[in-house]
Amino acid sequence: MPAEAGRASAAELSAAHLITPAGPDRYRLHDLIREFAVACARTDETTSSRAEVADRLIDWYLHVAAEANRIIDPNRDLVTPALRYPAPGRPFPVERRAALAFLGAERANLLPVVRFAREHGRNTAAWQLTYLLTSFYDTTGGWNERIGLCREGPRRPPNSTIRWRRRKCCVRWARPTS
Repeated sequence: MPAEAGRASAAELSAAHLITPAGPDRYRLHDLIREFAVACARTDETTSSRAEVADRLIDWYLHVAAEANRIIDPNRDLVTPALRYPAPGRPFPVERRAALAFLGAERANLLPVVRFAREHGRNTAAWQLTYLLTSFYDTTGGWNERIGLCREGPRRPPNSTIRWRRRKCCVRWARPTS
């Protein structure tokens, strides 16, 4: 959906009090509306359609995290995510402050999206998100959230390379990595 069409749809939903503005181009759903939307998606959409939407959401966060990581800490470059869908445009300018502000506005979604990736079988994406978001948390704090990412993201790495990256990602946090 083009950005302008999305904004028009969001304005219509907001006018009907189905979503609440939470900042520029950001909206929140009431819990009951969210549950209704999930129920509708389960009954109205095919399994493959729901899986594609989940993959696109995870890919979007991977892309955003990778772009922000390149700006915040260019030396933290061990991970280049392989997206399943074409990368969208970067939603912030190539400025450290803008990248930090954008991730700050997304902060409440970061741990849930890592958990979502893992729950949808995207374990590699989960640990990559955890790694890529480290520069954000190192810069801004939020250690409890960061520890939560380390607990959620890198579960049961499938091989030794990933186990090494997991250790590299969460080495400073009080959690065993084996």
